[in-house]
Amino acid sequence: MADSTFIKEALKRCEDEKIHLIGSIQSHGYLVGVNRHDYIIKYVSENIELLFKGELLGEKIDIIDGQINTSVSGNTLVELLNTQVRTENFDGYNPYSITLNGVPYNLITHTISDLIVLEFEPETNDSKGLEINSFLGDVLIHLNVSNKTLKEIFAVASIKLKDLLGMDRVMIYQFDDDWSGEVIAEAKESDLEPYLGLHFPATDIPRQARILYTKNKTRHIASTLSEPVHILSKSNKPLDQSFCQLRSVSPVHIEYLKNMGVTASFSISLLCHGKLWGLVSCHHYSPKFLDYNTRKASEIISHYLSNIVELKSDKDLAEQRDKYEHVVQTLETQIREDWNLKSGLTSHNTNLLSLNRAQGAALFIQDEITVIGETPSENDVKAIIDAFFNSDIQEDVFHTTSLAHLYPFTEKMKDVASGLMIVVISKELKECLLWFKPEKIQNVSWAGKPDKVLTTSDEGVVSLSPRKSFEKWETTVSNTSESWRPYEVEAAKVVKEKIETYLRLKSNEVRRLNEKLTLAYDELNTFSYTLSHDLRTPLNNIHGYLELYLEEEGLDVADNFYLQKVMSNTELMQKMIKEVMSYAQVTQAEVEFTDVNVHEVIEEIQAQLHKESPNCVIQNELSPDLIIQGNAVMLFQILFNLVENALKYRDKNKECYVKVFSEQNEEKIDLYIEDNGVGIDPKDLNNIFRLFKRVNRDPAIQGSGVGLSIVKKLISKHNGTIEVTSEVGKGSIFKITFNKVQ
Repeated sequence: MADSTFIKEALKRCEDEKIHLIGSIQSHGYLVGVNRHDYIIKYVSENIELLFKGELLGEKIDIIDGQINTSVSGNTLVELLNTQVRTENFDGYNPYSITLNGVPYNLITHTISDLIVLEFEPETNDSKGLEINSFLGDVLIHLNVSNKTLKEIFAVASIKLKDLLGMDRVMIYQFDDDWSGEVIAEAKESDLEPYLGLHFPATDIPRQARILYTKNKTRHIASTLSEPVHILSKSNKPLDQSFCQLRSVSPVHIEYLKNMGVTASFSISLLCHGKLWGLVSCHHYSPKFLDYNTRKASEIISHYLSNIVELKSDKDLAEQRDKYEHVVQTLETQIREDWNLKSGLTSHNTNLLSLNRAQGAALFIQDEITVIGETPSENDVKAIIDAFFNSDIQEDVFHTTSLAHLYPFTEKMKDVASGLMIVVISKELKECLLWFKPEKIQNVSWAGKPDKVLTTSDEGVVSLSPRKSFEKWETTVSNTSESWRPYEVEAAKVVKEKIETYLRLKSNEVRRLNEKLTLAYDELNTFSYTLSHDLRTPLNNIHGYLELYLEEEGLDVADNFYLQKVMSNTELMQKMIKEVMSYAQVTQAEVEFTDVNVHEVIEEIQAQLHKESPNCVIQNELSPDLIIQGNAVMLFQILFNLVENALKYRDKNKECYVKVFSEQNEEKIDLYIEDNGVGIDPKDLNNIFRLFKRVNRDPAIQGSGVGLSIVKKLISKHNGTIEVTSEVGKGSIFKITFNKVQ
């Protein structure tokens, strides 16, 4: 197995680690989990016997209530839980001060699923809770936020936080699009190596850890030297510790911190509009416990700094929004005026490239690719589109700065397409907009060599192991583009909305036109039928009078010739009227499908046409049990017309034959009517199914130009298709395709 495969498996195993179900707590506290409905104890930490006497699992919470001195708060434990359950307010009562065996503790509660989790932590006298407000005031005094960059703001914040929390190192860390990140501010003890400006790979903080950082604004590890304490239960279901303050630490992360020389840590989440933007990461090089009040008050810092991030982000976005809104408005106007998506987005001076800093763009709609600027070839663009829609990516607006990392085959396109942003117009049709950014070579300083270190357990399981060194490591990053700015992503979303509005308008217009067309078509059919019906009666009278006149004796040769000519034309007109009426009736007819044996249909046609053309051979090569779901009368009319035409347009200089055969697969049945007749000129093939279009110009062969139009209409009513191949002097092959009924 290649190293890359090992690494992928190890990364997957790392990301699949269920750290919220770790099943243990840090050793400085204790845990009890009770059913929120009956207060039966379901979970306890293994060290709970140091706090309470007796067997707790399966007992009611009352068993420990009597051992707790709650005189400070004035409520029993049961009364507290009753109030929390009734008000659905657990966090508002934290911490709850209690005394056990003369020792003060903070009781912290939260609810998850049908459980209430109680955590007991030591209460200390050096809480920093009250000093947080002083910290915020101090930061406000030292900073005029509106005139400072985020790095300048965070530089001051890191210094103030270090003084407040007494940690050896405070770093402020910003995530990149790929979840790697950079230390953008740092305050540290003078003897420590600086991490400022260094990057950390995404694997240092895996996906499931980032999810928990979003849920919980702070995370504290008091000592990497202590052993975790297991959680006991009579249930096989592990306790969900997503919101546990005491949740223990993944062994991999413990090893990571030890490799850095860190013994205690404290993290504060920084969010921007609900998404994890960065972390305040505090390190200490000896055990250090921060009490609940300090940690809880630090959430205020999280909110304050997160608000600054949002304000700065929104301000930058607003400035760019003013620019792109004008571009979007222009694009929308062009689309409406051109009434064409392709033209409106790509054919004017203001086009897709005016929206962002991309150097190339593409539009794929109605199976056509249109490119502008510097892009991959059309074939390569199509390959990217296919790869995207065949992937597990669900976003309608997706962007990446490393397309080759996502799809390795695109590495050859890095000069024009290292970065991609794609906007889905239609998932079903794979229609989309794409923007491309070229490769931008970057020199990056990492905190240690970012290569993946693999280790194999005694059981042969390969896993990631934290790197041993965090010394500065310089590397050149390739196959990466400039990042996609928030305003570029927002502009793409707005353009998507405008396109969807245009497509809805166009769809409505098409529907209205279809309604008008249907109405006009119905009126035309009614008119055709009525006109044909009204013409038939006087024409029949003329035909009858001619027959009577021709029976008269004494007609000279000239009179007889002209009368016969009129009679012949009258009969032709009668036939045309009959076929026009048939066409109108076919258009309006409802179709009822049954199982039709096509072999038997051809046998019946053979019998009828043999009388008219006894010298023509009609070969029925269809299987005797070939069944098609269709209308028996219409299928007969289709096949009769095609076979009759084959006989009508036979080559009189050679022996005539017509062959009927079939081919089929799991989905389709193809019927073929092949003849060796006069054939059809290739330039006429597009016209043979058009109403009143006769392509054979032999005056000896009569025809109305309606028959094949009726055939095509009947086939369409069966959701089938018809096509023809022909060669003059050699004959024709008509192919009819029907869908099999599943």
